[in-house]
Amino acid sequence: MERSGDRGAHLQHANPSAQGAATEEELRHKQNASSLAEQARADASGDGDAASGGVSARDPNRPTSEVLGDMSHQITRLVRDEVQLALAESRTKGKRLGLAAGMGGIAAVLGLLGAMALTATVIAAIALVLPTWLSALIVGAALVLAALVAAGGLAVEVRRARPPLPEETIDNVQEDIAIVKGHRNT
Repeated sequence: MERSGDRGAHLQHANPSAQGAATEEELRHKQNASSLAEQARADASGDGDAASGGVSARDPNRPTSEVLGDMSHQITRLVRDEVQLALAESRTKGKRLGLAAGMGGIAAVLGLLGAMALTATVIAAIALVLPTWLSALIVGAALVLAALVAAGGLAVEVRRARPPLPEETIDNVQEDIAIVKGHRNT
C-alpha cells in the first residue's frame, strides 16, 4: 500500500493537465488531507517525534483517556479531510465532464450539418443513375445502419465510464480503514 506522503506526491504529479484544471482550493484540500492522514497514521503506528515530545501513541505512561481523545480527534479530522478531498475530486471531474459535454454538443451540431450536406450530395449523385426516391432510400438505410453501429459503441463506452466516483478518495478511505483494523487486531 502506498503511504499518504506518497499519495500527496501522486496527487501533485500524476496528471499535469488535471492539476491545471483544479483550483487552488482543491489542491489545498488534497494536500491538507494527505498531510493529516500521514500525521494520524504516524501517531497510530506509535512513531513519536521530537515535535510531540517523543511521546508515542503506544507509550504505557500515557493515560487511556488521552489516547482515546487523541484518536477520536484524529479520526474525526481524517474523515472530514477525506470528505473534502472527495468533494474537490468530484468538482474537478464534474467540470471536466461539463467541458467535454459542451465540446461534444458543438461537434455534434457541426457534424450533423456536414452530414446533411454530404447526404444530399450522395442522393443527388445516385439519382443520376437511379430514380431519386430509390437513391434516397438506399442512403437512408445506410445511415440508419451506421447509427446503430455507433449506438452500440456508445453503450460500451458508457458502461466503461461508470460509476463516476472519486476513486482515489475511496481507495484512501479503504486504506485508512485497513490500517485502523490492523491496529485494533494487534
